[in-house]
Amino acid sequence: MTEDIDEAVQQLENGEFVMVYDGDKREEEVDLVTPSETITPEKIRRLRKDAGGLICVTVPPSTWRKLNMPYMSDLYRKVSDDFPLLSEMKADDIPYDEKSTFSLSVNHRDTFTGITDEDRALTVQKFTELGKDMEALYFEEAQKKFGEGFRTPGHVFLLNASTGLLSSREGHTELTTALLQMTDLYPSMTICEMMGDDGKSLTLESAEVYGKKHDIPLIEGKAVKEAWEERIGAVETYKKEHPIRVMAVGTFDILHLGHIHYLKEARSYGDELVVVIACDKTVRERKHEPLMDENTRRDMLSELKTVDEAVIGKEDDRYKTVEEVDPDIITLGYDQIHEEKELKDELNTRGMGDIKIERMSHHKYDLDGTREIIRKIIDWYSMKRELQKAEKEGIE
Repeated sequence: MTEDIDEAVQQLENGEFVMVYDGDKREEEVDLVTPSETITPEKIRRLRKDAGGLICVTVPPSTWRKLNMPYMSDLYRKVSDDFPLLSEMKADDIPYDEKSTFSLSVNHRDTFTGITDEDRALTVQKFTELGKDMEALYFEEAQKKFGEGFRTPGHVFLLNASTGLLSSREGHTELTTALLQMTDLYPSMTICEMMGDDGKSLTLESAEVYGKKHDIPLIEGKAVKEAWEERIGAVETYKKEHPIRVMAVGTFDILHLGHIHYLKEARSYGDELVVVIACDKTVRERKHEPLMDENTRRDMLSELKTVDEAVIGKEDDRYKTVEEVDPDIITLGYDQIHEEKELKDELNTRGMGDIKIERMSHHKYDLDGTREIIRKIIDWYSMKRELQKAEKEGIE
């Protein structure tokens, strides 16, 4: 086993293979891996024949968050009311980790069955091409392009790398994605567990023999993490000196779990979260008479740990607020009516075109919207009135 991360990084830069052992007291498995950006049918064949496990593709956080691509376990949980069997089968007893990184399985629409070496290589190639362009796409545009190019289920298994990578989880998904962050390649790795001829995972000793025979370095997870932390350390120092400021917007008339999810996800995009609360005049013009005045709503949001600062938006020109907040990223709720392209065009016109716009995902709660809460209160009040009427008539 080598501790020479530079050798492994150079191998990857050249589009070659590397072996990664996650670590003792974890899966204790060796994966044969190669950059998704340089995949070919011949490399898929080698993974299939020399490794023998399940061929998967890692997805960096920036890509799966832009697509709002779910973890498979979350997707199963959400539909478990319709399919109760899924509740019985939840993966809450994984012996080596708390959560699996499996997301969707896909085939590119130009494939036939999707399982051949040529088909799987095409799917990975097209996924990588789209992934490299993802940052420049709007939320809806990214999802549309992904849907136009891919169908699910398929034969290429996507793995969502945890946000924060090795600071959050130390599985092969994060280890190999972190390795590619040390290169100039798109940080998606095509990986496959190495199997032995005895029906078990390939041993470290056998992996070392294979590596020497084929000139493929074998590195341990802890060495990857140490190198990643050392190299990312300079980036983290820069981030502390130049924090990424995220701006969230909304009325926040009745604070509910939908708001909490929106703000937590928005906060994950940067280092500071500034929340702009719609002023009373704007709420009256666009929605209704506010239940709470703008100062109360601002003070309420300021108390949340997720929020670094809460401000009241300008009455006549919302873009003046943007100029004052000076965000790096503006986040929109899943159901907010703002058109991203229109917003981006106006920012460009005003010389703020470098601000990114991100649309947040939707987590369904029982009462996740102001209208739902108000409707529930009205229904409860109406029911109470009916009960009181019935009781009164019963007494008479």
